[in-house]
Amino acid sequence: MSATPDFSKSKNTIESCLFVQQQAKDCFTILGNQLKLFNEAEPLFDFLTPVLAPGHTPGHCMFAVSANDEMFIHMADIVHDEIILFSNPHWGTIFDIDFELAATTRKDILDQFARSRQRVFSYHLPWPGFGYVQKVGNTYKWVQERYLTPQFRKSI
Repeated sequence: MSATPDFSKSKNTIESCLFVQQQAKDCFTILGNQLKLFNEAEPLFDFLTPVLAPGHTPGHCMFAVSANDEMFIHMADIVHDEIILFSNPHWGTIFDIDFELAATTRKDILDQFARSRQRVFSYHLPWPGFGYVQKVGNTYKWVQERYLTPQFRKSI
């Protein structure tokens, strides 16, 4: 992270951006040598691959998670709800440090996910957060995976 980041492309106030930056620095100081940095071009462990998704924050990445023959992509902060940013990916959020780049990245990624029917996950989406992206005209729609809750029967 540079000493003086460029917040001029954010829709947020400079003061708010500097406040969040200071919070991040404080967390990094507390974590100290427990923090492990990574290079987005190299897989982590044998099941986690960073996928650069610029614009939201410096170095923002999604992560491809794989085990055996299954794989999904964790979308991180590409979208923050299941309605607004899927139907209006160009809107973005006040937390996008480079608003236009984040919007372009979001649109490109949603388009790619819709074409590929890639299974994706996001902690910002309704539980359990797994599903697919569907293209609807010039917009997108979140298609949530359905999970059945196990039924427990009392033994008689």
